[in-house]
Amino acid sequence: MGSINVRNNKLYLDFRFKGVRCREMTTLEDKAANRIRATAVLKRIEAEIQLNQFKYSHHFPNSKNAQKFDAYMPTGEGGVCAGPKYDLVREFVEQWLLERKAEWRPSQLRTIEDILALYVLPRFGDVVLNDAAERYDFTSPWKSIKTLPVNRKPVHPFT
Repeated sequence: MGSINVRNNKLYLDFRFKGVRCREMTTLEDKAANRIRATAVLKRIEAEIQLNQFKYSHHFPNSKNAQKFDAYMPTGEGGVCAGPKYDLVREFVEQWLLERKAEWRPSQLRTIEDILALYVLPRFGDVVLNDAAERYDFTSPWKSIKTLPVNRKPVHPFT
């Protein structure tokens, strides 16, 4: 969740995009009406981020971060971010690690990187990706297959 802060009597937006903390200065002075406007803009930005439709340069065309993120994300039709396209598990894992690094302690990160390097990537690194189907609007062929029923005995713990 982002926030509105003040520096030199000007409002700036503070939010996270792709695991990176972004702070963008506005030309609005610190007044109640301007805070309401900035809050509305921040809510719109966060909604677009959630929907994977956020285009950094659309909101902040003169920002250094705009160039960085635009180089990172290809655009789809109409200038809306299409999201990164991955064909292999290896490509997805690399991007996933970049997005999640900030959430983990260094020891956790080393453990996860070791597990991926020793077990996952050697076996599945060159396999076509199917597990991130929900994340990138890819319809999985396994979606319509139902699991088999499992016969279970009823449990009566108090008898």
